[in-house]
Amino acid sequence: MSEKDRLGNEIETGDSISIKVIYETVIYNWYWFAISIIACLISAFIFYKTLPPIYKADALIMIKTDDDKGGLPSEAAIFEDLGIGSQGNVIENEIYVLRSTTLLNQVIDKLKLDIVYTQESLFKEIDIYNNSPINITFTNKDFFIQCEIHVEIINQETYRYRIYDRLLKEVISKWTEASFGQNIASIRGEFIIDTTPLYKNDFNGENIITRVNSIKSTNSAILNSLSVTRVDKKAGILKLSINNKSFLRAKQILNTLIAVYNTDVIADKNKVATNTEEFILERINALSIDLESVDGRMAQLKKDNSIIDIIANSGIMLEKGAKYQDVVVGIETEIDLVNFIKEYLLDPTKQNDLIPSIAVSDVGIEEQIIAYNKELLYLDKIRANAGRNNPVTIDLIKRLNVTKDNMIRSIDNSISSLNIKLQQAKIQEDVANRRIEDVPTQEKAINIIAREQKIKSELYLYLLNKREQNALDLAITESHARIIENADGTGAPISPKLIMFLFMAIIFGVAIPSVILYIRELLDDKIQNRFDIEKKCSIPVIGEIPGRKNGFANFYITENSRDGISEAYRIVRGNMGFILKESEGTANIVQLISTMAGEGKTSAITNIALSYVHLGKKVLLIDLDIRKGKLSSKVKSDLGKGISDYLSGKIENYSDIVQKSGTGSGVFDFISTGPIPPNPTSLLLSSRFGDLIEQLKKDYDYIFLDTVPALIIADASIINKYADATIYVVRAGMIDKRYLPEIEKLYTTNRFKNMSILMTDINIQKSSYGYGYGYGYGYGNDQK
Repeated sequence: MSEKDRLGNEIETGDSISIKVIYETVIYNWYWFAISIIACLISAFIFYKTLPPIYKADALIMIKTDDDKGGLPSEAAIFEDLGIGSQGNVIENEIYVLRSTTLLNQVIDKLKLDIVYTQESLFKEIDIYNNSPINITFTNKDFFIQCEIHVEIINQETYRYRIYDRLLKEVISKWTEASFGQNIASIRGEFIIDTTPLYKNDFNGENIITRVNSIKSTNSAILNSLSVTRVDKKAGILKLSINNKSFLRAKQILNTLIAVYNTDVIADKNKVATNTEEFILERINALSIDLESVDGRMAQLKKDNSIIDIIANSGIMLEKGAKYQDVVVGIETEIDLVNFIKEYLLDPTKQNDLIPSIAVSDVGIEEQIIAYNKELLYLDKIRANAGRNNPVTIDLIKRLNVTKDNMIRSIDNSISSLNIKLQQAKIQEDVANRRIEDVPTQEKAINIIAREQKIKSELYLYLLNKREQNALDLAITESHARIIENADGTGAPISPKLIMFLFMAIIFGVAIPSVILYIRELLDDKIQNRFDIEKKCSIPVIGEIPGRKNGFANFYITENSRDGISEAYRIVRGNMGFILKESEGTANIVQLISTMAGEGKTSAITNIALSYVHLGKKVLLIDLDIRKGKLSSKVKSDLGKGISDYLSGKIENYSDIVQKSGTGSGVFDFISTGPIPPNPTSLLLSSRFGDLIEQLKKDYDYIFLDTVPALIIADASIINKYADATIYVVRAGMIDKRYLPEIEKLYTTNRFKNMSILMTDINIQKSSYGYGYGYGYGYGNDQK
């Protein structure tokens, strides 16, 4: 937005001024911005060159499950009717397993990722994973953790080495020459440096740095760069991504991680099968002994009673009871199986062992066994990574104990139910047995032994069948993760991006000088241009005069000059026309004041007077700075008599003190100070001064009064009662901005009549308003 000042000039205020100031500041200081941007671009490029490239590799795998939540069904699901299959794992759990410390440690061990080889170059170290011309073998690698071995290759036979401790930040072994393949005994331990098949003569003179990191720090670094995410919530597809300084190493880490994961899953499945195998063998051995005992008792009974074929003789009578006998045998077999599982659960030596997977008729017990084994395997993984006191570990142990208690209760309930069925079957069997009361006592005894023999034989055959099924389950255990896409990527580094560094360099290149200029502006407490005045004062500014920085020191305008300073004074003269009122027969009296000496009043009053002389006006200059008379010394070399002589009464006629003066470009009348009196203020207060002004007003068109600084001496206020207008001269870069409230107070209290401000010594290239007045017209054509 804009508004007009008291002179009628349109000035900009508000945000538009800020934008203009910013624009002109940038234009004026363009070279600083250019230097800053170029320096930042060079620094950014050098910094970019020092950063190692980072590559990204991705892989896709499908987790095989047996449910509807995603993935492919397991091949083992075909044998679920035999009680061999395994339930699908939850996908979210497998993400945690893939990022587990145990698996990553296996990857580090297989790929030897804790030993890093780099080659020194001009700007940075280059990672030479799987491309190193040398290989270091340590007797005990743990002693060299956080150490660097610097190797300078001399030729194919010899090299120099030194050992640097990164933790202590000191060299623990100075440069020493050795031969490749030689056993080196150092303060940290023994090692051997040898060449690899990749060695070439090009490596002679190169420096190779070998860093030995701890497994923990290497694991942490891989974990921070490894990402495992689910591609789709409805599918069991996982995306594995990793960032690394070597593209080859990134791919090998992912491929090895997938292989280790599959091996780990297969090992978990084999644990269940192996544990079941051991349990079955234990029961088969026990049943073999029992069967031998029963068979021996049967043979001994037949031998003692001379019984040859008791089954043929009593077949007809026992036919009705055979059906109930089979039922009793089946129920007792089921009770033995359930009791075997209960004994296993209650055995304190097998608290952390997997429960054998033996099919029982109770489906609920079978499902609880599978769930218990799954949670126990997961607990083993958590313990390996998190420890026993981890909240997740404690929670899993509680859940396992609850599951075990539930199984024991379920087994007790099943046993109770089976006992009820057994009692009912035995009742029916007793009814049948009573119908064969005529059977000999020996035959009854043989029947009891035969029933016991049949129970143990059927249980023995069942366990043999289960052993074969378990061996089949162990043989067909397949990998858990199917690879959809092997680890790969574009091969181009994902960072650092040169374009981003250059973009940030340009931003910093602009920001640095901007901040410096802004701070300099904040710290600058001097009045520099009219904008500084107009922000805090309502006093009109009638002009800005270029100064020394623009080549106008001690410059006086000429009638036909078109240089910048001449145009500036003509603008001031034009603006004074809005302040002064033209009247016939009487002069306009203009007083020039300032805050302190040296602000350019002398030069300003002389050039303003010349500008009116060029219009044909009759002009008088009076030097009323009686204490110093600076104007008098510059305008007139021969001072002679002056106003102090007249005011003190030494001269009666004022015409005797009026002199002709000028610069060659115009002539005006001039009254000097004369001798410096002891009481200048008293002279100015005398009636003779007022009478003098009244007489001079009749003889001149314009009278200009050069007076003392307004804020220091009272003379200026005494003289001002005779003035028609007051020009307050402010020199750019000289007056503190804290004076502005005092100057504004002079204006608002009307202590000085018709007050306006003239700025001198302005740098027009830097001024926010320098070209606003148009005195750039012809600037430079006649700059003298």
